[in-house]
Amino acid sequence: MKNGRSLVSLAQELERQLHSKKDLVVPSTLVRHATDDLGSTRLVIEEGGSPVHYGVTPLARRQLADKLKIPYAYFERMREDQPALLDRNVNTWLQSEDERRMLRTLDGQVRAVLSDRYRRLDNFDLAESVLPILQQLPEVRFESVELTETKMYLKCITPRLKYEMAPAAVPAGVQQWLDRCRPVAAQDSRGARAGHRG
Repeated sequence: MKNGRSLVSLAQELERQLHSKKDLVVPSTLVRHATDDLGSTRLVIEEGGSPVHYGVTPLARRQLADKLKIPYAYFERMREDQPALLDRNVNTWLQSEDERRMLRTLDGQVRAVLSDRYRRLDNFDLAESVLPILQQLPEVRFESVELTETKMYLKCITPRLKYEMAPAAVPAGVQQWLDRCRPVAAQDSRGARAGHRG
């Protein structure tokens, strides 16, 4: 379990991210990959007729390699040793696809490369739906709260082992997440902010 934030700090960071994130659904043909000599990768995306440069997180690099069926170890080897070869490979496959991709960005970085059919559920949405329910539990105590690049952690402790919730009180899209929760005194709640589950 991760420690380090208060609920107030979590809420402030989720609010900041809400205004800094962008989800783009774009045809692969409007995306170009560029790697510098130091191995830093960028995705250049045509937005409104002009190119916009985004950094790429390690998770997004892994997802891009997977979507293009390039083994990740080989992707990373090219990135480190042969950046021009990596760009040629990635751009060739991107330009030959007739697919649309969802590119999730935060703070000028592509944080996830997903199918355009990916169902978005950000930590902000999850927290907005789940925190009010958790805060109504009798004697609830938030033991630890943290937010990483790929997950949100909420550990709540309550002396009650079971809590009944009316189905109508659960917003659409949150039910699947709640179904995965274990009805125990210590609950580990994890979000799927970047398209990374599990």
